[in-house]
Amino acid sequence: MSSLLEAPPYLFSTQQVGLMKIAAIIRFLIACLGGGKLSDIINNAIVRGSPGQNIWPEQRLISLVPGMLFGPAGCILLAFACGNQLPWISIAVGFALVSFASVYTPNIAITYIVHRH
Repeated sequence: MSSLLEAPPYLFSTQQVGLMKIAAIIRFLIACLGGGKLSDIINNAIVRGSPGQNIWPEQRLISLVPGMLFGPAGCILLAFACGNQLPWISIAVGFALVSFASVYTPNIAITYIVHRH
């Protein structure tokens, strides 16, 4: 990413390229601290709608949907922003979406595996 941001039209310095990682750090923290809460909200909605008020491990897989949407959306945004030389903020947002999905989705998968076994 540094070679892209240091070249025209962005002309970022090395320090400015490093600051682009702030978007990723913020989304990592949101995924770590809020990902479990988001998963619980989704799972509670599923349990309320199911007979017997039980949660099965497979029902936890529905919680993967936000990560499965944010990750590809971030990749598409990054590719589109880089290919069309959009403003740097679009690159930061795409990078943040990918970062969120790369932390959130494995956490849900591990929760499913632990619940399953």
